[in-house]
Amino acid sequence: MTLEDAMKARYFNINDLSRRSGVSRPTIYSILGKRKKQKSSVRVDTLLKIAKALNAKIVINEKKTNGFDIVLKEVKRNENC
Repeated sequence: MTLEDAMKARYFNINDLSRRSGVSRPTIYSILGKRKKQKSSVRVDTLLKIAKALNAKIVINEKKTNGFDIVLKEVKRNENC
């Protein structure tokens, strides 16, 4: 799934992801392709921060425009709440 899809699935907006991951908003906008200066590559440490914030795994996929897919991990919900 794309980063945008993963953000929607976790109910994150760009501000949420930036705050939780420590990745700047301009960098996230660039990864999402919403800036004129779109990054053609993304640093591994940036991807790891985003993955941790989304509780996800990053899968390298050279066929994708940005070079990666995101696989969300299941979120365990506490049934007692």
